Amino acid sequence: MTDESSAFPPPPPPPPAGTHASAAPSNPALPWYRRLLAYGEALALRAQAFTSGRDATRILTANDELLVGLLRFGTATGAVQPPWLTGDLVALFGAGVMHEAIERAD
Repeated sequence: MTDESSAFPPPPPPPPAGTHASAAPSNPALPWYRRLLAYGEALALRAQAFTSGRDATRILTANDELLVGLLRFGTATGAVQPPWLTGDLVALFGAGVMHEAIERAD
């Protein structure tokens, strides 16, 4: 019969008294120029997201049938898109435009 307790390593020793988990060394902060570059990249990505949203709005509102087609699920005139993505259109176009498009899609 073997001793099963020898199959497991011993537990780590307890931390010294007076220490806390928050006292553990952490990574030093990034230099100011790296933070500035990261901030600039974030601003560029926000601007790109804004312009792509405006482009999508311009394309879909140029032809009303495109927007209405996005709201017709399972019909021949409906667009092929997952229905759960339709909620994002409200943030893109606004509630009033989407309300009118839903009225026209019925």
